[in-house]
Amino acid sequence: SLRRPFPRVAALAAWLLMFSACTTWTVQNTAPPGELVHALQPLKVLVHLPKDQQVVVYRPSIESDQLVGWTDSRRRGPKASYPLSDVQSIETRVISGKNTAGLVVGVGVTALLIGVALGATAFARTVVQTVYVTRPASGSGSISCPLVYSFTDHGWQLDSGTFGGAIMRPLRRTDVDNLMFAQPRDGVLRLKLANELDETDYVDAVEVLAVDHEPGTTVSPSPDGALHTLGPLTTPTRALDLAGHDVLTSVEASDGRNWESRPTRRDVASTDASLRDGIELEFRRPPGVAAARLVVDAQNTPWAGFLLQQFIQAHGRSTADWYASLESQPARARELQAFLAHEAFLLVSVWNGDAWVDRGTLWEVGPELVKRQVMPLDVSGISGDTIRVRLDAPASFWLVDFAGMDWGAERPFSTQQLSLQSAVDLKGQDVRATLVAADEREAQLERGDAVDLRFPVPAPLAGHARSYILRSTGWYKVHTLDEGEPDAALLSSIMVPGGLARAAAKRMNTALGSLQAEAGAR
Repeated sequence: SLRRPFPRVAALAAWLLMFSACTTWTVQNTAPPGELVHALQPLKVLVHLPKDQQVVVYRPSIESDQLVGWTDSRRRGPKASYPLSDVQSIETRVISGKNTAGLVVGVGVTALLIGVALGATAFARTVVQTVYVTRPASGSGSISCPLVYSFTDHGWQLDSGTFGGAIMRPLRRTDVDNLMFAQPRDGVLRLKLANELDETDYVDAVEVLAVDHEPGTTVSPSPDGALHTLGPLTTPTRALDLAGHDVLTSVEASDGRNWESRPTRRDVASTDASLRDGIELEFRRPPGVAAARLVVDAQNTPWAGFLLQQFIQAHGRSTADWYASLESQPARARELQAFLAHEAFLLVSVWNGDAWVDRGTLWEVGPELVKRQVMPLDVSGISGDTIRVRLDAPASFWLVDFAGMDWGAERPFSTQQLSLQSAVDLKGQDVRATLVAADEREAQLERGDAVDLRFPVPAPLAGHARSYILRSTGWYKVHTLDEGEPDAALLSSIMVPGGLARAAAKRMNTALGSLQAEAGAR
């Protein structure tokens, strides 16, 4: 897995030919570089060094007289360090008023669309600059889930978003995720559970698994929570989006160059298929291999989260009654979840020579972090040395950073569940008894609440590498404006096959039309 925090706006890889506004690197010279980094807390900067050297630094900070940060978008390995005396200038991404007909990389269009959907294109540009240039504030249509941070030598690092999609008690679920930044110190692993959005989190359990495995392998979960070992991954030989554009460079490496739907108007009267978007991948199969594991690094866009919030808010003053009716009928709530999962999650299909065959769904991830998910595939009934895989969802709902395949056999691994030593909230109260096991005793976290978790860690098995896996159980309730009459037309239109994609396309068309109108007026 990898952890590249969502700047609440992820990488845009789309030609915005109809727009006049775009982003560009802009030199910041209103203050010394150190002061600017401290004040702006940018997600990344372009650093100018002596001898015309330039380097992009992710999550930069100032430590003593050094500018430090990662030079890898996934923040792997140790931080790089540059003396401030050598930093001649820094650049950050800002909104440019110049016309563009080129490829804009580094800011996703979906936050811009959220601003437009909320009724103000000027606000939309502010959203883009705020969420991209500086670390994001919560709100602005956000919908997410509890966040988990790992304590490292460089402070707290966002490492997981938990049980996404569990938006009411009957949908309570256990989520499994890699902890990429977990670093035991003095034999203790520290995590922080935090609620940073306008919601109430109900956390039943937070558990950590220490997984010892062969060096050179990794361990990651499938959507059902099962763990799988991964060795060398093969990349696609071909990758096309559903419009036939070559997108291989966007998904052949975990490098932050995500595939994202091209922001374009769609015919909402057309078939369901044309309202969805995705990628068709081709992999070369080794001779005689009948089973494989598809590996996908992906996250949701803020547009998907925004529309989910709008769906809840469309119940108006009947929202509380809607929640109550589903909580009194858990089976109906689970049917709703299954329907929305099929409509909005990332569907995986395999071409069997005649048709695309559904092989499962990659679960909602949320917009904060890229998450690795593994999908076991039985390809025994498919002839030939090429396996074709399709990933699809409603347009602009997903960002895909990497897709690969492991053709090897599962490797052995050993798992230990770490004991929760303490769980201290901001009031100094130890809530360990509530979080130590999934027993339906829940810790309730309101916005701004956090719990410091500590786990004693045994030494790894000799000759093995170690990974840490988070297993969290709970649900959350999004706070919305429970006002006005329910939007019965919208709600009924969504609750039919293809309805969610069609409703999303209508909102997309409206937002793009507003942006185009503003561009023409400037």
